Amino acid sequence: MSSDGMPVQDLLGGEILKTEIAGACHFYNRVVGERFDLTASQFAAPIQYMDDYRKAELSLAKSVRGRLTARPSKRRA
Repeated sequence: MSSDGMPVQDLLGGEILKTEIAGACHFYNRVVGERFDLTASQFAAPIQYMDDYRKAELSLAKSVRGRLTARPSKRRA
């Protein structure tokens, strides 16, 4: 899963939304009622957006944010 939506939300606010595409999760943003999808061009067909914000937050919390905070330090003592 890409985490492109997190920096956009940090900078501009708004919501991170989720849509299922071919069985995979696709994340994008909505800021002041406008949809921003920085990675839409990776798909050949037009996206049928579901704009699911509840599942997006739950998915992000379980995967990207969890992995970022759970990474062990690679520093040597």
